[in-house]
Amino acid sequence: MGERDIVSQTLIENFGATLHFGRVFMKPGKPTTFLSVPRNNVTVAGSATTNRQPVLTFCLPGNPVSCYVTAHIFVLPVLRKLDLRPRDEWCFPSISVRLLHPVKLSDRPDYRRARLVWKQNSESNQPSVPCASCDLMGSQMSSRLASCLDSNLLLVLPPIVDEKLQEIPIDSVVNALVIDSIY
Repeated sequence: MGERDIVSQTLIENFGATLHFGRVFMKPGKPTTFLSVPRNNVTVAGSATTNRQPVLTFCLPGNPVSCYVTAHIFVLPVLRKLDLRPRDEWCFPSISVRLLHPVKLSDRPDYRRARLVWKQNSESNQPSVPCASCDLMGSQMSSRLASCLDSNLLLVLPPIVDEKLQEIPIDSVVNALVIDSIY
């Protein structure tokens, strides 16, 4: 939960919510919280049955980019599952992309907004074969919503595990979640 998060605490103290997770180990989006709130025999209008299923509740961060990223990582997959979509449609597909620029790592796993581009692969035996690469979308600060504009990938970057490896060099291949059309 965030430093000024009162929603989660209010749901727990006043409505008997159960906290399933909070303060996730990721960047951006650390304050993300997931709770379930009991319905306490709420009757659905026009129905004789009582729905006793808890209300699933996500408390997302206040920064726009943090909210955007955590909605893609947590909320949209849950909504797809609740929509009874096939299991392979719950989460966003993952692809491998080549970095066009070096990327500094963080102390937590990091989800950077990027755009897929097709570049000639200099390592390929067939120079005419393009490879999937990515351009980072502007400033990656969690308050800069412009980094989401035109992005169709979330790069999945590991945390710093070795002080000697502070960045991923240019031309390295990383995983990315495809969050929008790549055509």
